Amino acid sequence: MQDTATKAPPEQTTVTGLVGGILEDAQKLFRQHAEMLRAEFKEDLNRSKQAGILLGSGALIAFLGVLLLLISAVYGVAAMYPNLPHWACWAIVGGAVLIPGVAILVAGQRILAILNPLPEKSMQALEEDFTWMTKTKLPK
Repeated sequence: MQDTATKAPPEQTTVTGLVGGILEDAQKLFRQHAEMLRAEFKEDLNRSKQAGILLGSGALIAFLGVLLLLISAVYGVAAMYPNLPHWACWAIVGGAVLIPGVAILVAGQRILAILNPLPEKSMQALEEDFTWMTKTKLPK
């Protein structure tokens, strides 16, 4: 069975109306990409905050444990070599810890130097939108 209701004629669109619609869509897309960037940044910030809290807590506890082990290592060196002055025992243990510590710091600094904290995908999408919007010519 066919629908006998009359259909409304399609709206007549002008070039200005089409361009206005395209610009509205472009602005909407730009706003959506900006919102996506904001949401991605907020999510990354929350994850970084959680990781920072866990890393900081774990580092503090591990530091205290290592400190106690190093003190016991000094006393162990002093017990093994009773004729060695106590300052030399402290220097031996301190030097043994200092060398790998500096190596780890240098490795971490190199990794941090190449880290990019910005969300690259969202930034690229925004740049593409902005480039398109600035290069689009409006008809007169």
